[in-house]
Amino acid sequence: MRLASLALLGIFASCGAARADNDVQGVWLTEGGKAHVRIAPCGGDMCGTVAHVFANPAGDGARDSHNPDPKLRSRPVVGVQVLTHFKPENGAWTGGRVYDPEEGKSYTGSLQVQPNGMLKLTACLSILCQSELWRRVK
Repeated sequence: MRLASLALLGIFASCGAARADNDVQGVWLTEGGKAHVRIAPCGGDMCGTVAHVFANPAGDGARDSHNPDPKLRSRPVVGVQVLTHFKPENGAWTGGRVYDPEEGKSYTGSLQVQPNGMLKLTACLSILCQSELWRRVK
């Protein structure tokens, strides 16, 4: 499972129900510094949307070209919701989905602010999990 595209994510969301020490709401720089993801409330959950993509070697405007839905493959990655349905649970945000636009795949996920202020994003496919650390920008 390759989650390198998580670095293309740009937006996260959090709700007022979150404890201050696990407030995921804001803009985060993905691991590898490829994108900003803005996390904000969406309904009663937290969601994340790609806010900005930095260097794009393909020079194609960072399109969602691997989306399983052919109709969505030409859309820009900026604005794509990559984190959905995260709910607060025991000091973390769990039960959500992580969309990887680099592979066009979705995974179950969790979010947790670490003691050093970094955001740990864990994405899992069955029992195989991979984590990334994101740095808060705003």
